[in-house]
Amino acid sequence: MALNGGLLDDQPRAKEVFDLWQVFRYQRMVADVKMASGELTPPQVVAFLRATVPLMREGDDTAWMEASGYFRSPTNSTVYVLGRYQIEQLLARLRVKLGDMFDLREFHDRVFEAGAIPVSLISWELTGSDEELRKLRLGSPLSARARTR
Repeated sequence: MALNGGLLDDQPRAKEVFDLWQVFRYQRMVADVKMASGELTPPQVVAFLRATVPLMREGDDTAWMEASGYFRSPTNSTVYVLGRYQIEQLLARLRVKLGDMFDLREFHDRVFEAGAIPVSLISWELTGSDEELRKLRLGSPLSARARTR
């Protein structure tokens, strides 16, 4: 968000480093799913990461640590990437809705204050819209109560 917001424009390598970490995150997600499905074994995941992620080096134990993490917590990296996507989507909706009144610091403060709850609930709290909850067929827990006021 800082990169996209222009906060790192004066640091020329920032985008390059960011892009390298994005490759790592997305390849990590692919490896996670393939290992959880039984398509890849831990040694194959290590080889895959070393072949596709510029940050992984031969002899570096990082790829092994990643593979063991996927084995212990299947789909964890997938949830990580999807959560980021949901938060960015919420940020974009609020930015469009609030225009010049949008405050990035306040957005982050409110998301962190909400704690470890689903982003759809944070979205409902910040926007007042239960659209995401309805998509999940959960409905808004307060929508009936709010309509009676």
